[in-house]
Amino acid sequence: MMRWDNVCLPKDYGGLGILNSKILNESLLLKWIWRIYNADEKDLCCNLLREKYLRTRPLAKCSRTGGSQFWRGIQKVKDRFYMGASFSVGNGENTRFWIDTWLGEVPIKVNFLNFLIAAGLKRAWLVTVGNRVNVLCPSGVPLGWLKPRNGTTSSKN
Repeated sequence: MMRWDNVCLPKDYGGLGILNSKILNESLLLKWIWRIYNADEKDLCCNLLREKYLRTRPLAKCSRTGGSQFWRGIQKVKDRFYMGASFSVGNGENTRFWIDTWLGEVPIKVNFLNFLIAAGLKRAWLVTVGNRVNVLCPSGVPLGWLKPRNGTTSSKN
């Protein structure tokens, strides 16, 4: 008997070269998430998914766990997608302040975890109003900063 991990190893490494179906399925679901984020308006499959499950919300704000087995799989692996993706803020509606990688190489929560816990700001979103970036927080704590003209972001008021 061999362990499944060893069975899935390439033949050159002593395995049987059988694909790990769980990893393959997760990879394909992650590819679908990428497609949902980047598809143009002519993509019928993505339009169907957006209309049926997302409606007008972005995928990051959708916590709907019901639906087809495919959609439940998307919901299970979407956190893995966010770990490796970086986002352009744009108007900020689709950017999760603490969780998404939008400033630097890691999410803000990695560098400021103590502040996140102390402030209780786990669910915050970015919204741009004019030349000011505001952070919408459920706790009502007003955070914001001016957008510099050179395109970089600073935390100064």
